[in-house]
Amino acid sequence: MAPADGTPESLIEAGEAALQLAREAVGKGEWATMVELAAAAASAAVTEPQKVSAARLERLADMATYYHGAIEKGLSGLGAGESFNLTEQLQIVVVEITPEKFIVRFNGRNKEYPRGELPLVMAHKLARFALPTEAPLTELAAEAYQAIAPISNAQYRQQSLRKLEAMPEMVDDLRPADLVAAIRELDSE
Repeated sequence: MAPADGTPESLIEAGEAALQLAREAVGKGEWATMVELAAAAASAAVTEPQKVSAARLERLADMATYYHGAIEKGLSGLGAGESFNLTEQLQIVVVEITPEKFIVRFNGRNKEYPRGELPLVMAHKLARFALPTEAPLTELAAEAYQAIAPISNAQYRQQSLRKLEAMPEMVDDLRPADLVAAIRELDSE
């Protein structure tokens, strides 16, 4: 790659390396490091394409992490023995919550989930305990989370992309199109 505007090639390569680390963290749903790595990529970006890509990635990481935090807050607000409707037809009872797992009872059986691998329907329900349900920013964050959650798949990502593409041009001070572009960049890796 040729230097841009006299910028040393080593700085461009460092920017690409930082972007790659951030993309890997975001793509794997590494909640503990993705925001920090995306911010580092934004700081290391030198060329205009790097800057645009890093800024989009940083917004995606921020929104997904915000939503992940709401899921954790929703979990922390529950106690053993409490129940809630997961869907209109399915009520679950909380059996146990630990830092590693979430155990619920439904249909007469206990089911254990690692906290980092909650089914998306359950993650969305838990987040709604902590966030305003109908707020546009909540919807934006939900789709960002769903697109990159470790338990997600291509079908869920496509669903999130369609919903983000159908949103207004601006949601609060964010452009859903930027999140779409960041998700598509992750998918192209």
